[in-house]
Amino acid sequence: MVQPRVEGTGFGYIVINGACYEYDVVIYPDGTVARRPKYLSSSRKNVYGHTPLSRREAEHILSKAGQVDYIVIGTGQYGALPVEDDAKELFSARAKLVLKPTRQAIEEYNRLAGEGHRVLAVFHVTC
Repeated sequence: MVQPRVEGTGFGYIVINGACYEYDVVIYPDGTVARRPKYLSSSRKNVYGHTPLSRREAEHILSKAGQVDYIVIGTGQYGALPVEDDAKELFSARAKLVLKPTRQAIEEYNRLAGEGHRVLAVFHVTC
């Protein structure tokens, strides 16, 4: 399966293969685009004032990912998404981890996927 191409983003949205998503997304290596399961991290919101990407959420995402070469996380338009250290460790143990603000993460995702790598991506579309 060819991984989808991310065509652009702005505050509150991302465009993937011509479809506009107005929520955070996960792109799996098989090409599936899904809503980010951030409800799994919502209990940690009080710590940050923002729903982070937690280990619990990372475990769930990885359980559906299959084989992965790279994990690209877009941390938001301003890079404000907190990614908890234990989630980073879990992702890094599985594949090469790339953390960048969403616009730059999209460029990296498109490059890696275009080179034929199996890429798992999580894109935060707001702050």
